Amino acid sequence: MKTIKVPLKMFALVACLSFSMSVGAYVFESGRIYYNITSGNTVEVTYSNYTKKPYNKLGSNYTGKIAIPPTVHNNGRVYTVTAIGDHAFDFTAADGNKDYHDTGLIYVSIPNTVTRIGQYAFAQCYGIENMAIPSSVTYIDNNAFSQCPQMESLTCLTNTPPTLGGSNVFGKYMPGIHVPKGCIDNYFSAKYWKDAPSFWEVTFGFEHNGIYYNTTGTNTVEVTCGQEFGGDGWGCYNIDCYFGDIVIPSNVSHGGQTYTVTAIGDYAFDYSWSSGDDYDSGCGKDLTGVTIPPTVTRIGARSFKCCNDLMNVICMASTPPAMTASGAFESKAYETGTLFVPKGCVAAYRSANGWKNFLYVEELTYDFCVDGIYYNIISSNTVEVTHGQEYGGEGVWYYNCGYVLDNIALSPTVTYEGKTYTVSAIGDNAFDYSFNDECTSGDIMDLSSVTIPKTVTRIGPDAFKCCSALRSVICLAKDPPRGAGTGFDSEVYESATLYVPRGCSKAYRSANGWKNFVFIEELSYDFSYDGIYYNITGDNTVEVTYGQRFGSEGIWYYNEDCYFGDITIPATVTNEGQIYKVTAIGDHAFDYSISDEECFEGGQYFTSVIIPNTVSRIGKNAFKCCSGLKKVTCLAKTPPSGAWFESLVYSSATLTVLSNYTDAYQKADGWKQFSKIKGIKFTDLPVAPGHIRFPRSPRSSSRAGRNIKSSN
Repeated sequence: MKTIKVPLKMFALVACLSFSMSVGAYVFESGRIYYNITSGNTVEVTYSNYTKKPYNKLGSNYTGKIAIPPTVHNNGRVYTVTAIGDHAFDFTAADGNKDYHDTGLIYVSIPNTVTRIGQYAFAQCYGIENMAIPSSVTYIDNNAFSQCPQMESLTCLTNTPPTLGGSNVFGKYMPGIHVPKGCIDNYFSAKYWKDAPSFWEVTFGFEHNGIYYNTTGTNTVEVTCGQEFGGDGWGCYNIDCYFGDIVIPSNVSHGGQTYTVTAIGDYAFDYSWSSGDDYDSGCGKDLTGVTIPPTVTRIGARSFKCCNDLMNVICMASTPPAMTASGAFESKAYETGTLFVPKGCVAAYRSANGWKNFLYVEELTYDFCVDGIYYNIISSNTVEVTHGQEYGGEGVWYYNCGYVLDNIALSPTVTYEGKTYTVSAIGDNAFDYSFNDECTSGDIMDLSSVTIPKTVTRIGPDAFKCCSALRSVICLAKDPPRGAGTGFDSEVYESATLYVPRGCSKAYRSANGWKNFVFIEELSYDFSYDGIYYNITGDNTVEVTYGQRFGSEGIWYYNEDCYFGDITIPATVTNEGQIYKVTAIGDHAFDYSISDEECFEGGQYFTSVIIPNTVSRIGKNAFKCCSGLKKVTCLAKTPPSGAWFESLVYSSATLTVLSNYTDAYQKADGWKQFSKIKGIKFTDLPVAPGHIRFPRSPRSSSRAGRNIKSSN
């Protein structure tokens, strides 16, 4: 097959365009949920059909039970989900037909990162019977739950009632409200909330990302059930009907305090209604896996009653948590599910009360997992990246369920259970997607780029076996890691581009394995810090630079992570233990031009920049094609030389400087062109909003093309 070298310019152009869809369309889809980007590091959930009503067609992805994650990955970035947007799950018909509605969407789990629920967010969702609103939500817009006649109860976990956008948030079907302990009076006196037909106090302490907790000490908690009911029989009602694979964290924060999760309490995941009856077989059967953290020392009675279809129970504790002899799981789970335990701990679990009831017990082939990447500890302070799980049977299979990102940027360090390790290797078969020595299709096609940190000194055999979609490999180590010769597939060597530190291409072209890459290019920057790129200009000084420089038809400056939103340039940065002062913004640093006459659309989404007082120079075309800048804040007392912005920025943006120095900026070349110059007191300086990106690399045109397609 002929290998085609697609210009990297096209890779990045399509990638950036995936973030710049017009308002009203979703930008990307992940895990059958649609998102719009709302700032540099935040997204809101949106609807699937953006051309006309209904906003979500019958038969769309919004069916069954949906768990909105607190963070979501797309094109190498991590975004926090902060809102459920207008019409996000709306099934209202275009012609106002009241008979048009949806019964397929049963439940939506909302994370603790969400602060706003938009208007008509859940309109016409007839299948929803209950909902839990996390403590982070402060505003619910009008008609958010209009025409939801089956919703009998709403659990709102904020002590102070969220502001409601009007009297019609719930339409004519306002449900009964569950509220935190001691907060009924707050809701009963709040505008619009007081119209609820009834109020109840919850029986749990607090909720975090869909799991319920009770405090057991000053800094400890146990997982508990969602709600207790009495009446004719006892019932433990888990509000959102736990489903899929649940990962219980080691620590959880609430009310400004961090708690250690030390137990899974009695009835925590119990779906029985009384001692002998199955309360709701549908709920129990939806829970397919649970990961128990190493901090848990006790699992209570009937914790997993009626959870018959648990297929995977991962217990990370080296010492089996205490359990009754009869155990906390159903007999079917013991007979058909697999218990995974830490290395060397199978014998301990096979002899422990409750745990020994599992018919299938296997050792984990990794030591821990952080952010979907698996690690093995290889010394007291070092780890290597490894595969998710190794299976035998007909052939060896390396199960990497977590590697579904199109771009992976491995960190030089990782922290687990309070200890920080250096990532010194990528182990054998770490990203291997082969089964019985043959490549499988599916998620691995998403892996188009990987960034290897400078701490890595070794890459194991078949580390990237079957990762044929890789189009860029960024290796930040100045000395080529050994072992790369058996780490990649031949297709990768022939078609991917290897990016190496400046001045190191010769070393990589002569190193075993690395010299197999047909395309090797040097990075255009010395290092990145918090998503901004820098070149070293002196012993202790740096300038901001661009993400990558490409040639081909013309010179093009590629800002790899498509800068947008609000960007704060720091006064100092740290690299390899040395602190550098940021003294300049270099030529083309934020340049979004494709050629001398053509701009990226991405530049219009870069909305504000704060320049520190250490900067004395701004290079040629530093902000070329950044037409979206609405606010430029420069904290330097003397206007930096060389400043130049787009004419649209000069006419529409506000330049903010220290009050005593407005006259200087009104006279300085490059600054005096601003039509609006505003002074600000030193004490009123803005708080740095935080940086918005990871460093990442260009992607293949095929992957980026799929992103575009999914957005139409």
